[in-house]
Amino acid sequence: MGLSLLAFTPWAFVAVHQLLIRPEGILHSMPLSWHTADTLTIDYLGRPIILGIGLIIVGSLSFKNRLQWNQSPAVWYPVLWLGVPIAISIVVYPLVTVLTDRNLALLLLPIAILVGHGIVSFRPPGRALLAVLVLVTGLASTDSRYIQPDWRAMAHYAARNYPTGEPVLMDVRGGDKALNYYLQRYLPPDTQIISLNQWRIDYGIYFQGPVQDLLQANNGFWVAYWGDGPYEMDSIYQNYGYTQTAMRRFYHLGAPIDWYHYDRLPASDEILGTFGDSIRLHRVKTVFEVRRGEPLTVSLWWSAAEKPTISYSISVFLLDSDGVLRTQHDSAPQNGQSPTNTWTPNQVVLDSHMLEIPKGLPRGDYSLAVKVYNSADGQILHILADGAIEYLIIGTVQVR
Repeated sequence: MGLSLLAFTPWAFVAVHQLLIRPEGILHSMPLSWHTADTLTIDYLGRPIILGIGLIIVGSLSFKNRLQWNQSPAVWYPVLWLGVPIAISIVVYPLVTVLTDRNLALLLLPIAILVGHGIVSFRPPGRALLAVLVLVTGLASTDSRYIQPDWRAMAHYAARNYPTGEPVLMDVRGGDKALNYYLQRYLPPDTQIISLNQWRIDYGIYFQGPVQDLLQANNGFWVAYWGDGPYEMDSIYQNYGYTQTAMRRFYHLGAPIDWYHYDRLPASDEILGTFGDSIRLHRVKTVFEVRRGEPLTVSLWWSAAEKPTISYSISVFLLDSDGVLRTQHDSAPQNGQSPTNTWTPNQVVLDSHMLEIPKGLPRGDYSLAVKVYNSADGQILHILADGAIEYLIIGTVQVR
């Protein structure tokens, strides 16, 4: 009994932790059925299944004098480690649903040990042939159930369109560790990255408290959402004065995964410049200090008094003290995801541009400017209030 409990220990820590969080059982537990057994067997042993099962059986036996179970602790402990968690999962299933592939993933180590014992039970060259066969089948086996979303691309998008200083939220089903990993790689080191799922676990019924504190302490944020149906947190954000200003949709096996950006709307008179008769620039956010060879993200908030009939392009650029263009980025708003001719009157749109600062650019101060033009014919929307000038200076960037 003591040895059985010892074998059960590696799996038990995970199961007990999950039961403390959800005493009623794990919501995504797999059904207790032959189909589940077949699925898990393929997941852990690969194809052909008979190869893995055969090597486990051979590794558990002894052929010294007669065919018998191997009495070596190096064998019977992995056997117990493999068998006891499976048996307990089956026994407790009617009471608590804990049968998940992630829990049983800890069985991969005893499986590997027993397969190794099975391989060394053979003499060369059969031993080498089996080792190569196991290696090749392992590398060639794939499981479409676990094709992951392109978290790298999603994190890269957030980084390219990240208004400096804002938090980034994740509301992603099935765990968000992978997305968090890439966000930490691509976003500035001091970025606050928050898992709303983890907050729901940590705070329980008090979940709304830290969310309220977060919303009150900021004016904007990105949130990644992957779930069933419309985003239920949208109404909560709206109650705290936020409006969605950007959206980018990705797909994973046909299911949508969305990035949303929410902002507190600028005051109606918070206008830095009006381009043409209608398009208004409300806010600018950037770091205004950058090293040579590093990108500079410039975030702009736009609206239009009337719906534009043309899809205009936005140009963000740096000018030196002589007015010479040094670097620029041109695109329709949100890299073409939100053309101006799709805007509704007074809708506020977040639009980020990433300027590549050349490595050879001399150090010093540069004027950061923006203009709006029709890419089809090059016609510029002038800033009429200031004598029909072509572009608006929105700040000074120090290049180090």
